[in-house]
Amino acid sequence: NQIAERMGIKNEIKVWLSDIVDTPMTIGFLKPIILMPIASVNGLSTQQVEAILLHELAHIRRNDYFVNLLIASVDILLFFNPFSRLFVGIIRKEREHSCDDLVLQFEYNAHAYASALLAIEQKRVLRLSLAMAATGRSNQLLLDRVKRILKLPVGQQYNNRLVPLLFSAVMIGFLAWSNPGNVIVRHILRIENP
Repeated sequence: NQIAERMGIKNEIKVWLSDIVDTPMTIGFLKPIILMPIASVNGLSTQQVEAILLHELAHIRRNDYFVNLLIASVDILLFFNPFSRLFVGIIRKEREHSCDDLVLQFEYNAHAYASALLAIEQKRVLRLSLAMAATGRSNQLLLDRVKRILKLPVGQQYNNRLVPLLFSAVMIGFLAWSNPGNVIVRHILRIENP
């Protein structure tokens, strides 16, 4: 509550422990509640728990519930547009970076904070290992966040879907430039009018 007051958050914030959630999250916007998974809290130090709570308070201060609503709307309306998906991914990544920066501004130990993030993810993956194996999802965002927190060089990884997308765009552009419909019409006209 003291940190929330220093951050300028006027709403009363409650912190609840839950065995349903597998990662810390904030729900609600009029009366925000931070849900912390019981399994992850047990293995963290007090400073690490405070850093995670500060990260969630940063989401509340930034009104990320509203940003989430806008992002979900854009994602639903423009689901077919690969550039909107890329834009949504960048927004989500930068939102997390901003909250991480705020945690580090409060002078929490960067190594302890990164260790807390990795410990929470490790417990989450152990709990959902079958689901993760079925979907084949990697957690590149978390890895980039940890590297950024520890001030390690973050290499730009190209998504495996970007190469076929770029190839398809080039092929469609080539087809549009060559105008195959016009060639077919000319060929048909030559056959009908020798």
